[in-house]
Amino acid sequence: MVYLGLDYGRRKIGLALSEGKLASPLTTWSVASDDDLLLRLKGLVEADKVDTIIIGLPAGPLERAVKHIAERIKRVLSIRVILWDETLTTKNAARLLIESGASQKRRHTREDAVAAGLILQSYLDTARAS
Repeated sequence: MVYLGLDYGRRKIGLALSEGKLASPLTTWSVASDDDLLLRLKGLVEADKVDTIIIGLPAGPLERAVKHIAERIKRVLSIRVILWDETLTTKNAARLLIESGASQKRRHTREDAVAAGLILQSYLDTARAS
């Protein structure tokens, strides 16, 4: 199974990939709209033969937007989509990058991808334990 993890934001989307037991941060996309995101995701899903997308579900004002884009992804790409709790993933990603000695510029460009990796790894760890 190939899993794609997403840390969804209104302007930036963090992505992570897993073809086994470990999630790897992939990249961060700046997107102009949800349609732009869907088009780019379609290409990535096809190229990497992604089976399932795991999207971090925040609490608060962005929760509704995440649920909406999850339904659109599921419908447009005909792919399995799972919403997964993303509590504190961005803060943990920032902490990990600081601890690794990443510069402020590198932290800014990698934080969302690392958060997506943490979301995906949490899902993989829980699914494996079940």
